Amino acid sequence: MSVFYGGWIVLAAFLNLFFSVGIIYGFPVFYPAMVDALGFTRAQLTQGFLVGFLLAALLFGILAGVLIDRLGSRQVIRIGIWCVGLPLIPMGSMTRLWQYYLLCIMEVVVTY
Repeated sequence: MSVFYGGWIVLAAFLNLFFSVGIIYGFPVFYPAMVDALGFTRAQLTQGFLVGFLLAALLFGILAGVLIDRLGSRQVIRIGIWCVGLPLIPMGSMTRLWQYYLLCIMEVVVTY
């Protein structure tokens, strides 16, 4: 009797999307606190991810496919987990708008 691994694949795909995409689309929950604490406008906060998505779509969409072909999807996901989590750490100590934009770009680029 063979084991069906389809359920494990679905679970892994769900967790991958939950943690990588969920961070980006769940981020607006923190906008009111960031407006109060940092003094940015809500428009500036949303522009950070817009710039990130524009750069990611243009530059890193093709690169992700090449990396998956060369390294395999498992290795690219392992690297991506670190690249999604690491920009969140300096977000706790940012004070300038350019720092926020840079960290948003780093965050979004990995999601692609």
